[in-house]
Amino acid sequence: MAALAVHWAAELRQASRSLLDASASQLEVKLENIRLLSTALEQRAQLEEIILNTTDGIVLLSRDGLILTWNPAMERITGHPAEDVRGRRWTRVLSFEDAIDLVPQQGEDPERSGHDVLAAFARPNGAKRWMRYARNPILDRQRRLKASVVVAHDATEEIETERLRAELLGTVSHELRTPLTPLKGFLYSLLQGTIEDSPEARQDCYRRMMNQAERLERLVNDLLDVTRLDAGRRELDTKVADLSLLVDREVEQYRPLHRDRVIEVVAPGSLRALCDPFRVAQVLGNLLTNALKYTPPRTPLRVTVRREGLDAVVSIRDEGPGIPLQDQRLVFERFQRIDGPVIPHAAGFGLGLYIAKQLVEAMNGRLWLDSEPGAGSTFSFSLPLASRDGPISGAASLAATVS
Repeated sequence: MAALAVHWAAELRQASRSLLDASASQLEVKLENIRLLSTALEQRAQLEEIILNTTDGIVLLSRDGLILTWNPAMERITGHPAEDVRGRRWTRVLSFEDAIDLVPQQGEDPERSGHDVLAAFARPNGAKRWMRYARNPILDRQRRLKASVVVAHDATEEIETERLRAELLGTVSHELRTPLTPLKGFLYSLLQGTIEDSPEARQDCYRRMMNQAERLERLVNDLLDVTRLDAGRRELDTKVADLSLLVDREVEQYRPLHRDRVIEVVAPGSLRALCDPFRVAQVLGNLLTNALKYTPPRTPLRVTVRREGLDAVVSIRDEGPGIPLQDQRLVFERFQRIDGPVIPHAAGFGLGLYIAKQLVEAMNGRLWLDSEPGAGSTFSFSLPLASRDGPISGAASLAATVS
C-alpha cells in the first residue's frame, strides 16, 4: 500500500486535483505491477525448484517435438545430459522400441492424448531400460497446439519385478509338481495293486516316495527360509560347537545317497566355532547339494576344515566345469540358476546359495567362491573361532543380536 500526500499553501485548483489523481492512479498501477511481477517470479522459482528436484523426468517440447527443457531427473533416467539434447527431436534421442499405449483409444494419437505409454530405450552405454511416460498438449487460446509437456519415470525395476514374478510362479509350479507327479504315480499304483507285492518291491517304492516327499519338503522350506530372511528374521541358537564334527556328520548323510562319488573330508581333530549347529548343517547341506548337482557323476568332492587367524573356514572343492567369471556374482542372488553342460536345466528354485550366504553372515561369517572355467569350483565359508575354555567374550550379546 502507498499514500500520496501533497501540501499546498493555496487552495488546489481542479486541474491540479486532476493531475494528482492521475499521479496517484499511475502509482497504484505501478505498485500492482511490481506485486504481480514479484508473485510471478516467486511462483516461477518454486516451479523451477519442483522441476529440478522431482524424481520424475519432465520435458518441454516445441510444437514440432523438439526438446526445449530437460530436467535433471530426465538426465538420470536416460543418461543424456541436457546440453546434448536441447533442440533435438526427443524420439530420436531415445529411439523408443516396443512402445505400448496402456489406454488405447481409437482415433487418438497416444503421443498427444495424455495416456501412459510404456516403451523401451537404450542408454548411451547400450543398456536397455524401460520408461513409462505421458505426453500432454499445451494449447493456445485458439485451441491450437503450442507445445507439449512429457512426464516420465524409470519403469525398469517395475518391468524386471514383473518378469521375476512370472518366472518365480512358473518355477514354483514346475518344481513343486516335479516331486508330486511320481508321488501320485506310486500312490495310484499302490491303490490299484499294480506294484509287485513283495517286501523288497514295497520297500523300494516307499523309499522312492520318501525321497520325493523330502525333496518337496526342501523346496517348501527354502521358500519359507527366504521369506523369513527377507523379513529380517534370522533366528539363531548361537553356541560353541565342534565344526569338524558337524562337517563329518553332514557328509556321512550324503555318502549313502551318492555311492558313485568320493567325498573326502580333511579336518583337524577338533575345531571349536561360535555358531548355530543346526544352521551350519543347513549351510553345509546346501553347498554339498549344489556341488553334487553341478558336477559330473563319479567326480570327487573334497571338504576341508581349517583355521585361518581368528576364523574357522570350511571349503567344499569339486572338479567340475567351473563357473564363468561373469556368472560368479549371480550365484548368491535369489532365484538364480547357472545352467551348463552338466545339468542344462538344474532343478530347484535357485535359493540354496542365497540362503547359505544369509545364514553365514548372520553368524558373523562370510561365504565366497573361487572358480575358473575348466578348473572346478571351491565354495568356502568362515565362522568366528571360540576360545579354548569356552565361548569368546560377548557370545551372549551376539546371540541376542542375531536372534
